[in-house]
Amino acid sequence: MAHDYVIKYGSLLGGVFGEVPVSQASWTTTLNKAGTFSITFPIDIGVTYNDLTPGGSVIWILSDGVPRFSGIVWTASVDPGAGTVTVNGEGWLSYFARRNLTVTRSYAGVEQVDIMVDLLDWAQSVSGGDVGIVTSGNTATGVLRDRIWLGSERQNIATLITNLADVINGPGFRFTPRDNGVSYEVVFETVWPTSGNDTGVTFELGSNVNEMTVTFDGAGRSNAVEVIGGGTDTVLVATVTDPDLGVTAPRLEYSQRISDVTEPTTLVEIAQAALATRAEPIPIPTLTVHLADFGDATPHVGDVVGVRANLGYLQLDDRYLVVELKVDLTPAEIVTLTLAPVGTFA
Repeated sequence: MAHDYVIKYGSLLGGVFGEVPVSQASWTTTLNKAGTFSITFPIDIGVTYNDLTPGGSVIWILSDGVPRFSGIVWTASVDPGAGTVTVNGEGWLSYFARRNLTVTRSYAGVEQVDIMVDLLDWAQSVSGGDVGIVTSGNTATGVLRDRIWLGSERQNIATLITNLADVINGPGFRFTPRDNGVSYEVVFETVWPTSGNDTGVTFELGSNVNEMTVTFDGAGRSNAVEVIGGGTDTVLVATVTDPDLGVTAPRLEYSQRISDVTEPTTLVEIAQAALATRAEPIPIPTLTVHLADFGDATPHVGDVVGVRANLGYLQLDDRYLVVELKVDLTPAEIVTLTLAPVGTFA
């Protein structure tokens, strides 16, 4: 059974103004990233530039009355010949990609989720910076971090949060829309443990899913990882190696420069996380299914599903984390799930 979709729009500062018809729409939510959306509607339905202003408007996509996605409109393209307007944008992390830390923040032995929340709360405490993101209710991970960021460095808020997620044992995160009974709001949610919420669903090739591709990327395989940070006085370098280097594969090196990281501990943790995902070629399944098949169990990024395939070269039977979910409403409800092994984000 198809879902009933409604697309609403409003101001980045709050409030819902109206609706646009669901004629052509798609959106993507990605773990630890902003996600994207694109919506096309007729030019002559009474929606004006002031209603949907790039950089000042938001959209809410509802399925059967339940908010499924929300994001900020950043661009609009008008085609008078086709009689259409297309608005494009990104999820709410993209707002914090346009905010910088202008004060010094120092954390010693602080819960990593609390650091993320503090950065978001500080950004929203600055005059004109409150966009209504709810940050309360996240579960502590028990992992403590040390971080120091100088206000003079003007570190980007979104980058700082993403860096905390990208280290070894870092929590995943997402921005989830919801209806609080009075209005729509967006909640910053961390995914911990990084094995996610297991849905109990298993997709089996040839049974309940027919469209599946699986990529094994050995081109990025590395057993010696070097991460180079920023800093003005000395060059910060973190190097980690696989204990099986030279046993299962010859030396394969990977180097990454992250100029906005100036903490040695952070560099080591990022290097450890990179090694964990590069030591072996990992299977990345992509599944395409009809959204209506999920019923009320539509997965979220950060959820866990099973994948099973027994077809010659392709042998899979494991639990996988949903790292990206793309929904396309044209011409039918189709959802594409991109997955990664649970341990990839541990």
